[in-house]
Amino acid sequence: MSGLIMNPPSFAGEEFHVTAQAGGTKGGGSADYGVNGVGNIVLMDNRIAMRVIGFESHDAGYVTRTFPANGASGASADVTSVGNQGAIESYGGSFSLLFELSDSLEATARILAQPYRGPGTSGVLRAVSALRAGFLHARSTSEHTRVRT
Repeated sequence: MSGLIMNPPSFAGEEFHVTAQAGGTKGGGSADYGVNGVGNIVLMDNRIAMRVIGFESHDAGYVTRTFPANGASGASADVTSVGNQGAIESYGGSFSLLFELSDSLEATARILAQPYRGPGTSGVLRAVSALRAGFLHARSTSEHTRVRT
């Protein structure tokens, strides 16, 4: 239901947005929901801006897995059922800083984290996916039109 849409930090001013959504999956083992939040703050006029993004999302599982309890076998074995199989949980965020280094050069530093828990993922995959990217990007502002306050 959710994910990151990463607009860069902006010197245009402060902005804050929060959205939430809810729903259901027919036969699902839990509710579906998602929440997103974005904030942009100018820390130093036309020199440093910060953007923070966060989200959480849950999609219900719809499979009930039934199997013999405690590894028992045979017709008289006790049976265990586990519902909500296939549920997907995702959350994460991004922290970005925009620096104007001169009238014609900007640099953006960003850290992005987005762990994932869902069917078929191992602990190793979840650990590796926890930090997706961190990078520094610089560009000449003379190539782009920009609103200055």
